[in-house]
Amino acid sequence: MTPFPATPFRAPFLTPFLVLFVALGADSAEPVATRSVSVKVVDRIGRPVKDFEAFLLPVCSKVAVRAEKEGFVAEVPAGVEAVGLRLTARSFEAADVTVAPEAAAVEATLKAKGSVRVSFLAIDERRGGTLAVSLKETVDPVAGTKGRLLAERTATVEPRPAQNAVVLDDVPPGDWVLWWEGPGLAAGTKVVRVGEARTEAGTVTLLPGRSVEGAVRDDLGLVVSGARVRLRTGGGLTGRPLGTDRSARSGSDGGFSVNGLPLDETFAWDVTSPEHEDARGSLGGETRLEVVLVRAQRVTGRLVDEEGLPVADAPLEVSYTKSTVTTDAEGHERRHTSVEGHREQVVSREDGTFSFFRHLPFAVQVAPSQAGTLPEARVLEPLGDHAEPGEPDLGDPVLRKGRMLTGRVARADGGAAVEGARLEAVWRKGVGGSMGTERGFTDPDGTFRIDGILPGPEVTLTVRKEGFATKTVRVAPETESVDVLLGRGGRVQGRACGTAWEFSHMAIWYGPGGGISNQNIVRVEASGRFELENTEPGPVTFARSWRFRDPAQPGSTFDWSGQVRASVEVKEGETSQFTLGCEGLPLSGVVTRGGRPVTSEIVAFSLGGSPATDALTDAAGSFSTRVPSPGLWLLSARGGATTSAASCEVPPGGLEGCRVELTPSGQ
Repeated sequence: MTPFPATPFRAPFLTPFLVLFVALGADSAEPVATRSVSVKVVDRIGRPVKDFEAFLLPVCSKVAVRAEKEGFVAEVPAGVEAVGLRLTARSFEAADVTVAPEAAAVEATLKAKGSVRVSFLAIDERRGGTLAVSLKETVDPVAGTKGRLLAERTATVEPRPAQNAVVLDDVPPGDWVLWWEGPGLAAGTKVVRVGEARTEAGTVTLLPGRSVEGAVRDDLGLVVSGARVRLRTGGGLTGRPLGTDRSARSGSDGGFSVNGLPLDETFAWDVTSPEHEDARGSLGGETRLEVVLVRAQRVTGRLVDEEGLPVADAPLEVSYTKSTVTTDAEGHERRHTSVEGHREQVVSREDGTFSFFRHLPFAVQVAPSQAGTLPEARVLEPLGDHAEPGEPDLGDPVLRKGRMLTGRVARADGGAAVEGARLEAVWRKGVGGSMGTERGFTDPDGTFRIDGILPGPEVTLTVRKEGFATKTVRVAPETESVDVLLGRGGRVQGRACGTAWEFSHMAIWYGPGGGISNQNIVRVEASGRFELENTEPGPVTFARSWRFRDPAQPGSTFDWSGQVRASVEVKEGETSQFTLGCEGLPLSGVVTRGGRPVTSEIVAFSLGGSPATDALTDAAGSFSTRVPSPGLWLLSARGGATTSAASCEVPPGGLEGCRVELTPSGQ
């Protein structure tokens, strides 16, 4: 306990007799009366500090603190005198507060012990400049972090070889996003992990940057203000994982300026506005972008139950589906189906009505998603090139009860009930259609009930409980009740092959009977090893996949199911071992675009058909993988078509140093 300093708080005078009485611990002493005081402890941006302790001053005796629904409550001595408290927490400096006799609550802001130091290296020996450096919270809806600004500094950058250090203090522990931008510079970000001391974020080499200006108007030529203009590195909807991502809003005159873009990069751009269709395209070295937004079609409807009564406050899932077919230089057709969700949440009103603006001209499916009910989906066909917007009415979609599945989950060794097991019922809505899903949990007696299942198709019921093997059961259309026994299963020990860069972004997906799922993920150690306990007996397929998450951007998780797969037979009580991506001929090289390394790009290799393997390029554009056999292996990036121009001729002994130059479109 830190000694109590000479602070303005003064405790009441204690007589020598009273001190002696307390020291002797007389049995007749009555306990000190206490009262409850709400205590709120936060960091510098107002986030709660949960693991704190309170001590009574000046004696530094610990005060009882308990968590309640609305926060924390401390029991402090009751009376007419003010009470001094010292609040401490790991990774923070202590703070003293005074609780007035009449106060029901007290709040304190703790200063963090952590800090971040970063150095910047100017573009060259002649150019310096100014730089805005900031530290922001990560964006993670699950953790409740919202990307709030923690600290900001303006730094003067001296020309090379000067090292321009910036220190940001009072940084709470956790992951933070370091941002930097300045006139004529490419903006950048870096995620830093902060503990209880100073974190060295290394040296950042600044790069020259450019701006893109333009204006946004609608198809009538009217100005569109407040539209979001976003430019991202690479092509396609997702851009390149963890690449440049900059945006701006159009002003009252429709004009905008997106700054801090790196030179000689190709950008995917998209412009969005609530009552307009999204506009998309790609941008090379241009510095001007004129955008025309098409007025969006307004879609309406009314949600009712089986008796025709309106259903209020029910969410509706709106999704857009686009299917395209491409042909590569060798004549191989590839079918692509993309599904995108609606940007805003759509909820039925008190009278059951709902409406939204159609953001994309693709086919639209609207399905109520209220738990325990069977949604009646409505579909709108794609809009033609010259279709009139109009206001289509979807009528009255009905929420029905659907099929009910009941049962019981018990232990295989004795039949005891399993409480709190997670259940997921999945079925196919039609031939080649989407999947329907309902979830539930078992009660204390192991029983369960799942409503809202589509009548007719077979249901796949998956049961999960920590400490047991996942159990997958096929339920026939006519079955109304099913009992599931959970056992311990088997152990799987695997080793994935790849580079250290790949391991930092690698995840293993798996599933029974050849079907993998990103709901089943096991993390990979730095050595490439991974392990699963209590795996469901039977054949299990594993896939080497890729996962990126940019904490600076909301909803930015990027998952890609890899091409490298392996299957293993899991047996009850036994250990199965296998390798993933370790067999075949070695193939390594560098991928460039415009002579510059292509970083963090997933590249796939195929030989006369579907891709057989893939790899992840590192910061230098290098890749390393293995191919099953010699031959001309064609490379594709971002799912683009393959061409013989982007290929590696692999001899029987393997190949090192293959160099592939990609076009701006990724081919």
